[in-house]
Amino acid sequence: MSKILHRVGLGNKKAFQAFKYIVYLILFGNFVYFLLEDMGSSAHTFRDGIALTDIVNAFSASTDTLAWLILLLAFELETYAIPDEKFTKKVKWSLNIVAAVCYAAILTALNGYIVHASWFYNFDPAELTDACAYVGQILSAGVYLHEYEPLTLENCASYVAPLFINSELSILTSSEGLSMLRRLSTLDVVNASTWVLVVIVLAIDVYLQERGKLTDRLYDYSKRIKFVLYGSLFLCASYWAMLGDGIGTWDAAIWIIAFFFIEMNVQQWHEEESEKEKVKNTPVSSETVS
Repeated sequence: MSKILHRVGLGNKKAFQAFKYIVYLILFGNFVYFLLEDMGSSAHTFRDGIALTDIVNAFSASTDTLAWLILLLAFELETYAIPDEKFTKKVKWSLNIVAAVCYAAILTALNGYIVHASWFYNFDPAELTDACAYVGQILSAGVYLHEYEPLTLENCASYVAPLFINSELSILTSSEGLSMLRRLSTLDVVNASTWVLVVIVLAIDVYLQERGKLTDRLYDYSKRIKFVLYGSLFLCASYWAMLGDGIGTWDAAIWIIAFFFIEMNVQQWHEEESEKEKVKNTPVSSETVS
């Protein structure tokens, strides 16, 4: 497969590649941020320690981000960075194994998002209307998704009735807070599920292109499907913005930009191979032969 940026100068090509890898570095920074956030929230949701089977649930956001980042780099290597002459079967199988591990981690992280969302649908109305009466009984208060604070006499008055409690997690929150937690956690599930569908379609594109079976018609169908999926991701990012979740909006936007680069790689690859096929099938005139 040929991976060459057409119709751009060398300077523009270098600038484009620099911008691309800056975006990838930003995504690594997002991973570090989510790792620290998961560490903070797990101290409230897994007070008795994190069992091996609960690691992904406890670190769903950071696990998901890391798996997606590695998968993104695998796509970048396969569709652009590795020259044709070095793209051997051994390299291909190595990338396939890395991708398979990432897919498993992504699906496990998706289950973690589903588990998180289920937590916020297991809150019951509190018997008392004064949050301060629960100090010493309920250990934490839900501030935001993945954000908790110890429930103390200093902050309990900020949680106004009606109150809701998850006894299993020992977390209290207000009606408004619970509504926000439910919306954000559900949005995480929708967003993560949509990304899984995006990468399935993209992986099919790459698989067919490698075997010369990605026809213009199939690729057109693929682009239509991904237009709907990316549109859904854009709506998720817009909803995060509407809710005032700056980090969620920023992260969603950066991921859309990053995978746009991969889509460009695949499109250039497909156009180059299609052009080669047209040249190959163009009949040679007698004048040319003579």
